[in-house]
Amino acid sequence: MAVIVPSIGQLLWGEPLNNALLGLDAAIQGKVSTAEFANLTAQVAAIQVQASNAQTTANTALNTANNVPGTITVSGVAPATPTAGKYWDNGAYLYRYNGTSWQPPNYVRPTVTNQVSSPGTYTAGAWTDFTSGQFPPITVQVPPSGQVKVTISSAVANNNTDASTGWCGWRASGATTFAASEKNGVASRGSGRTYASRTYVLTGMTAGTNLTITPQYNFSSVNASQSITYVRDSQLIVEPIVL
Repeated sequence: MAVIVPSIGQLLWGEPLNNALLGLDAAIQGKVSTAEFANLTAQVAAIQVQASNAQTTANTALNTANNVPGTITVSGVAPATPTAGKYWDNGAYLYRYNGTSWQPPNYVRPTVTNQVSSPGTYTAGAWTDFTSGQFPPITVQVPPSGQVKVTISSAVANNNTDASTGWCGWRASGATTFAASEKNGVASRGSGRTYASRTYVLTGMTAGTNLTITPQYNFSSVNASQSITYVRDSQLIVEPIVL
């Protein structure tokens, strides 16, 4: 009776396993004593334990390597124990694990601030920043596309005179300088009020730089009464355009 030595055993363990298996082969053919046979059996058992431990170590190392942030697993089933920054390609879509759930890698939530209050007294004749307590500014990082979309919405009124105007807009600083104007604001004139929103896309900025959007108002003239001259219920939305 012959014992076939597995090639994987020779590759992993070389002479120790080969010699032990050859010894067992000789024992089976009655060429060694009972004591020698027992010793050889123990050697093979020890090698089997070492091989099992090595397999466990290799599996652990492979699992660790597969879960290094930035690596991609291609599978129809999501990795069971991913680390934050791990990617998974299910054959149709690419996802990134954010530490809690799998999301598309370009998944970006807009940043939003709401107007909390109005100035006690408005300034006339120039674009004026709201304080951070009245209407907080927003700072975002410019994405690889170099583009960011900004939306302002507001209720604006200036009934001081029939020709009086009122504006709610924003200015950009940091990654680019962009002043408030008719391009990026909503307005009202004379009697009545305006409820409106306006969107503008900033382009050509350097990826990775910080962009700050500061909300502003502008009235041609003002009235002390907050029911005649005002900017209310405003919201600022800033959305990096990833692609």
